[in-house]
Amino acid sequence: MEKVKIEEHGNVALLRLDNKVSNAISATLVENLSDAVNRIKGDYRGMVLAGGEKFFSMGFNLPELLKMNRSGMTEFFYRFNQVVLDIFT
Repeated sequence: MEKVKIEEHGNVALLRLDNKVSNAISATLVENLSDAVNRIKGDYRGMVLAGGEKFFSMGFNLPELLKMNRSGMTEFFYRFNQVVLDIFT
């Protein structure tokens, strides 16, 4: 299931996090967000990143992160930082 939905609003893309109630930032959410950002790149004049109805995100999915070994966690944060840079640029 995709954890990021893309909505078109004229020349602006709305990327809405859709990872249950908490929108916890997991490896899957980061991957889906990266894919969504790459899909819309160059097609819109702007982008809005939004959360759910109550709040944006509770933060990182700590139970998932705590199960990762050092290299897994390094890869996760590398991919997270890359998607943040992709959004920024």
